[in-house]
Amino acid sequence: MKTLEEMKARKKEVSDRMTAIASDSGEMLTEQAEQEFDALGIESDQLDKQMAMTEKALKVQAEAEVAQNRPIPRLDRVIKPEQIENPISNTKLPASVRKWSRMKCFKDDTESRAEMKAYRFGQFLRGAVLGSEKAKQWCFSNGVEIRGAMLEDNNAKGGYLVPGEFDSDIIRLVEERGIFRNQTRVVPMTQDTKSQPRRTGGTTAYFVGEASALTASDMTIDLVTLVAKKMGVIVPMSNELGDDAIVSVADMLAQDIAYAFADKEDECGFNGTGGSTYGGIVGVRQQLIEKLMGGDATSAVPAAGGIVRYGTGHSYANIAIAHLTSMIGKLPTYAEAGAKWYMSKVVWSYLLDLMADAGGNTIQTLADGPAGRQFLGYPVVTVPVMPKSSAANQVCLLLGDLSQASTFGDRRKTSLAMSDSAYVGSSSMFETDQIAIRGIERFDINVHDVGSTTVTGPVVGLISHTG
Repeated sequence: MKTLEEMKARKKEVSDRMTAIASDSGEMLTEQAEQEFDALGIESDQLDKQMAMTEKALKVQAEAEVAQNRPIPRLDRVIKPEQIENPISNTKLPASVRKWSRMKCFKDDTESRAEMKAYRFGQFLRGAVLGSEKAKQWCFSNGVEIRGAMLEDNNAKGGYLVPGEFDSDIIRLVEERGIFRNQTRVVPMTQDTKSQPRRTGGTTAYFVGEASALTASDMTIDLVTLVAKKMGVIVPMSNELGDDAIVSVADMLAQDIAYAFADKEDECGFNGTGGSTYGGIVGVRQQLIEKLMGGDATSAVPAAGGIVRYGTGHSYANIAIAHLTSMIGKLPTYAEAGAKWYMSKVVWSYLLDLMADAGGNTIQTLADGPAGRQFLGYPVVTVPVMPKSSAANQVCLLLGDLSQASTFGDRRKTSLAMSDSAYVGSSSMFETDQIAIRGIERFDINVHDVGSTTVTGPVVGLISHTG
């Protein structure tokens, strides 16, 4: 469906064309011109109706969003000014609250402040997600905002946006655990779709002769499009959240959700095939096969492309130093500064064997291991989601700068919702007296530059033998 701006632009084209036909035809219209003029008139009328309907729909949508975004009635809300300025310091932790271990998700200057953040998040869960009126009143009185996520027709279905004071801790934990997000270029998305300019070619300098005109050249750019994908995780928990467990349970829940988000982001960024499992995202490994081998991993690798095939069999034992130095040789100079190796710990163990076999080690170096994870001068990042078991025609190792090869669009709009009738696996939440907490985040990954069959991009891959 066309946007309102596109319809207005088309309306102007139609109007200009009708004016041109009327002006060029003089007193008599040819039959062909008359038919075109009549068709344009019908299209103009249809555009008027479509624009009127679209404007009305947009107005209704805007009014609905304003109404749904309005905070829940404040009841007898009483918020002191100092609580708004520093809510953590000015909230007291009840004596009945107990914690069972150190905080893992919520962090602050002191452990007690971290516990207070976890307690506030627990009260948010009670009030917004579990529907406790007492907890809602506590949130209203202590500056914890409860606001609908506006994901569907009502808050009960769409869930509730996680307040910023808690969302930042969840995002921090995602960033700490996740690898792809940390290695790529992250851009914020204020809307579900974003187009990011990307420089594809630069200007050229020329020598200028005496009294000669300067040769012009243009910088070329294209657009990297990001479309936020909705990703969810479901965590089962007890339907009763008492004071004695609220801190530990809230911290554990936030950690579980953050870890699930981080792991899925890594799977999409490194292993995505474009299928529904990955939300349509094509990861780096598959993109190398798509762009450099025509989507067929069994085909011959291009001599000039950024991919190297190893061995006479797919075992990792067939990886040789020559294959790895060939990857280094293919890596463009512009990608050197941020280049790193990416592989599973299994593959890394084979590279450690190569270093040990090279000699020059002492008992101390063998005991301590390599000083920092480096190989042939480049940092090594072990990626849990990358291949652990060897297989034919499999990209098992990467070398390059992911921040130049890909872009991560972050919608930063985490929301939570609850169901007591859902199934988690084969377990009924109702029958087990539990509830399912659903966490939602929105993001996209676009791996836009891995080179071609004739030009090496900022990432080079190592693919196993066909047999």
